[in-house]
Amino acid sequence: MLTGFLGCVLVRMGVGVHLDKILIGCIMLTIPGISITYAMRDMLLGESITGLFRFIESLLIAATIAGGFRSGRGGAGMSQIIASIIGSIGFSIVFGIRRAYMLPIAVNAGLSWAVYLLVNGFAGDFAANMVSAMFCSLVAALMARRLRVPTVVLQMPATVPMIPGGSLYYTIYYVFAGDMPTAKSYFFFTARAVFGMAIGFAVVSVLFKTIDARKAAR
Repeated sequence: MLTGFLGCVLVRMGVGVHLDKILIGCIMLTIPGISITYAMRDMLLGESITGLFRFIESLLIAATIAGGFRSGRGGAGMSQIIASIIGSIGFSIVFGIRRAYMLPIAVNAGLSWAVYLLVNGFAGDFAANMVSAMFCSLVAALMARRLRVPTVVLQMPATVPMIPGGSLYYTIYYVFAGDMPTAKSYFFFTARAVFGMAIGFAVVSVLFKTIDARKAAR
C-alpha cells in the first residue's frame, strides 16, 4: 500500500514517468515465485497436502500484495474489499455463525474480492469470478479442516458478497422497464458470474475429493 501510494506521489511530482513500470519493479521483490514453484513441485511429486498449503500461502501473499497496491493507487478497490468484509460478517450473523469463525470468514471474503479485482483487471469478469471462487473455496476448505467444522460454514458467508445480486436485480428491472438491450447485457453479465463461480467451486470440490480418495487408498 505504501509503495503504491509513494509511486503515485512521485509520478505526480514529476520524479517518475511510468507508474506501471515503477510498481512492477517494486512488486517483483515481493512476489512469492519461489514458494509457488515449490508448491507445484510438491504436488507433482505426490505431496498433495504440502503442495496445496504452499500454493494457498502463495496466493494469500499475492492477494495481500495486490490489495495493498490497489488501495495505494486508489480508494475504489479498497472500499469494495472493506464492503465485502463487512458484508461477510453481516451474513455470518444472519446465518447464525459462531463469533469465533467470523474473523477467518471476513479475511477470506476480503482476500477473495482482492483476487477478483486483480484478475478482472486483465482477464475479464468471467475469469475473475472463477478464480476468486476457487480461491474462496480453497481457503474455506483448508480453514475448515484446521478448525474442524464443515466447509460450508466458512465458505457460504464469504461467498455471498461475490454473488451478482445487483446485476440480477437490474436484469429484472430493465425487463419490466422495456429496455431489453440493457436487460440482455445485465443478464449475460449475471450468467457469466454464476457459471464462473460454479466452475471454480466444482474444481476445488473435485480436487479435495481426489485428495481424500488418495489418502483413503493408502
